[in-house]
Amino acid sequence: MVYVFNNLHAPRMIPDRSSPSLASISEKDRTIAEIMSGYWVNFARTGDPNAPGLPVWPVFKDRNAPPHFIGDSKEWPGADVLNKLDAAYQTLLMKLGGKK
Repeated sequence: MVYVFNNLHAPRMIPDRSSPSLASISEKDRTIAEIMSGYWVNFARTGDPNAPGLPVWPVFKDRNAPPHFIGDSKEWPGADVLNKLDAAYQTLLMKLGGKK
């Protein structure tokens, strides 16, 4: 969440492998935080994460396609795992009165 809100100096509420002091001095982390927070602001404002100066976030078309990445990581769970998580999320939403 520190990347979403571009707040790398914030103390971690959920422990992870990074340290705020180390993350905040990394140019890569600062760049990822700028991009990620930009996507979120644009999406909240317009419903579209894309804007000039940001890498294009492709429109979702294929649930079996690899996810969109910000940064260097290219590791993700396979479509079988992601689809199971999506189904569980949809079930939870329906129980809470949401729509599919």
